[in-house]
Amino acid sequence: MRGDVFFSAADLAANRHGFAARVRDDHYPRPAVPPVVQDRGGEAPPSTQDLRAEPAGKGVKVQWRPAKGATAYAVYRVDGKRPGCAPVDPQRLIANVRGGGIVDPSAKPGKSYTYYVTALDRLHHESAPGRGSTVTVPRG
Repeated sequence: MRGDVFFSAADLAANRHGFAARVRDDHYPRPAVPPVVQDRGGEAPPSTQDLRAEPAGKGVKVQWRPAKGATAYAVYRVDGKRPGCAPVDPQRLIANVRGGGIVDPSAKPGKSYTYYVTALDRLHHESAPGRGSTVTVPRG
């Protein structure tokens, strides 16, 4: 198994000389869903409901109704319109967050995107995606 260990955590948290920011930017540029914690039980929460994506300032506001038993949510974005539910692709993961919404500042004006959200329990069991929401970002 591969991974990284940094000592001390206090130095990492302090970001002295920009160290933590540099490590993050150079080695961890994309969000990720942590692997499932094995042999501890748990199960994937229900899928998220009421997903809405709409233009907001210089991005797209994505909101959903929190799922019972979820502690985090994985937000995926695909180009274009995709009807209904679809399998999620880790390469399309744009955020791993707590709560019921995000703003995607990387959405480009004039493009259409479909967003999907999955729910994760505290041990990282991931639900199936709920129904997607498609939005076209207005130009200027």
